[in-house]
Amino acid sequence: MRFVEAWENVIFLGLPGTGKTHLAMALALKACQASYHVLFAPAVDMVQELLEAQRTRTLGPALRRLDRPHVLVIDELGHICQMYELRIL
Repeated sequence: MRFVEAWENVIFLGLPGTGKTHLAMALALKACQASYHVLFAPAVDMVQELLEAQRTRTLGPALRRLDRPHVLVIDELGHICQMYELRIL
């Protein structure tokens, strides 16, 4: 868990079906087992939560919730790009 102690980022890039989520979940599990606080969230859910917090003027507390965990896993970032291209967000 050196990446946590060093405050470093880990990014998995690759084509669909190559195991990026599986690897991220494995790192998150190891971090939990090492007593680190972990948050795992799909990017779409996180963006929707932040947009709703902005709409309700509670963005500060929402951002603080994302700042608390030692490990923050944001999954499926590619879906955000697809949704933006389709103008769903």
